[in-house]
Amino acid sequence: MSDNTKPNLPRNLTLVEACRIAGVYVPTLCYHPRLQAIGKCGLCAVQIEGQPEPVLGCSALVSPGMRIRTDTQECRIKAQQAMSKIIGKVRSRQPENFSDAPELATLVRHTTEPAYDDSSNALVLVRSGPCVPRDLTKCVECARCVRVCKDIQGLGIWKLNEGAVVPVATSTGAPLADTLCTSCGQCSSVCPSGAIREKSDLQQIKDALKSGKVCVVQIAPSIRVAIGEEFGMPPGSIATGQLVMGLKRAGFHFVFDTNYGADLTIMEEGTEFGTRLKTGGPFPMFSTCCPCWINLMEKEYPELIPYMSTCKSPMGMVGALIKSHWAPKIGKRPEDIYSVAVMPCTAKKDERARESLGREGYSD
Repeated sequence: MSDNTKPNLPRNLTLVEACRIAGVYVPTLCYHPRLQAIGKCGLCAVQIEGQPEPVLGCSALVSPGMRIRTDTQECRIKAQQAMSKIIGKVRSRQPENFSDAPELATLVRHTTEPAYDDSSNALVLVRSGPCVPRDLTKCVECARCVRVCKDIQGLGIWKLNEGAVVPVATSTGAPLADTLCTSCGQCSSVCPSGAIREKSDLQQIKDALKSGKVCVVQIAPSIRVAIGEEFGMPPGSIATGQLVMGLKRAGFHFVFDTNYGADLTIMEEGTEFGTRLKTGGPFPMFSTCCPCWINLMEKEYPELIPYMSTCKSPMGMVGALIKSHWAPKIGKRPEDIYSVAVMPCTAKKDERARESLGREGYSD
């Protein structure tokens, strides 16, 4: 390799995977470890000793005794040409810069480092619902969103229109809300450029913390583990104490545990199941804890709706209790409380918008 690394590698690895194991950077865009390689972007040029031209590292496999370089002039030229082509497509849609897309910003610095013209406000912004808005001026046509939706989620919501003003659209041409989209957010998780992203509520929360309302937050069980890794803690570390302290210092007055809502859900669903046993069904009874699952059932399997539990999710139960039961105990009205939920799933934003998660004109 370019830094004289001689790693011992298993067979059937691609050159990109081998380089990553060895700690050698190779630029990639359409490549994603969860998706099948398609060799579309052309950035991952790698030189194999004895071959006249660089190959695409995302599709070429390692072999015994292979010697490769990633820092040759030919590799750099190939990557620069590929990135210039990608940026050319994006700039034709007059984008903003990519300062909020770290993966793409790294690629730009590594390859071309072009100057961006931020003077235009022309955007192809598609409002896609409460979870994943799309800013298609930033689309680099890598097709990651298309592939993750089709190959991993099995839904095939998106299609790629290469070179078009709207490069990514729904495969049926219908608005996203009228497709089988379950708001799972996987398209936003693999997008490298910020063209599809999870909707942020951060500014609303900042404003609420300054509003004088009683600001409360509930945290899902997975958050206290996942957040630790972001701060360098070993995977699996439980950071409940650090998380609660951080939220208090951010300005929240009270922190609630969604686990309590999970306990309530278990009891309520158990009671409902017992009632169904006495009355003869309907069976089976499906849990309604996951909003993504509910969206899928409502859109693709509506005949199963009668089998759904009538119970709210743990998040929904805690939210309802905070405003209907806890607020009066501290001498507050429901509208005096600003309630936030820190959840691991984009579909929770979809759930929050449901009319069933609120009453008397206010949302839980």
